[in-house]
Amino acid sequence: MRIGIDASVIERTRTGISRYLTNLLIEWDKIQDNNQFFLYFKDYIPSDLKLNKVKFVNKLVPAPKYINKGLIWENVVMPLKAKKDKLDLFFSPHYTLPLIKPAKKLVVTIYDISYVAHPEWVPFRNRYIQSFFSFLAAKRSDRIITGLNFGKQEIIKYFKVNPEKIKVIYAAANEIFVEKKDPEKSKLLKSKYNLKNKVILSIGLIMNRRHQDT
Repeated sequence: MRIGIDASVIERTRTGISRYLTNLLIEWDKIQDNNQFFLYFKDYIPSDLKLNKVKFVNKLVPAPKYINKGLIWENVVMPLKAKKDKLDLFFSPHYTLPLIKPAKKLVVTIYDISYVAHPEWVPFRNRYIQSFFSFLAAKRSDRIITGLNFGKQEIIKYFKVNPEKIKVIYAAANEIFVEKKDPEKSKLLKSKYNLKNKVILSIGLIMNRRHQDT
């Protein structure tokens, strides 16, 4: 199968979505199959991903300098290029799908739609654009991937899509987060920071939907 992926998210600093895609690519690289992946990049091709060059084909798709590189690249420039690769399936890891259909089948990951369920949490411009394009993606996709059953129910409730095409796939922890029990090191840390009880450490962005205060 020939699978196209919008890989532009891993060009920038890797936070949630870009880490998600990076780890997916690493895991897919371990699988012995006949699938071929076409990764589409906007500005440059990252050099740190040591993927099988036969299985993964990197494609740099620059946009003309005189047009906006954001929505136009994602919805027009990139999918037109992808169509030439005769893809069987196109996967977008970030909420939206190109307006120009680049493949026979479309799969999108929609993590949550808090910007629809709680519009007061998101600035109007971001909320309007994201809501519109993710709604279209949910309707046009052949399969939606989400990370929680709650997210699935929210997508069904607000986007009115067939529940059968939504697949819940839980996100696994990266291997670097495997617990390493070292009583002496724990004791030193507790003493250094005066930690007397159990502690929850959150290093993500502070957002209302994450309920850090709770």
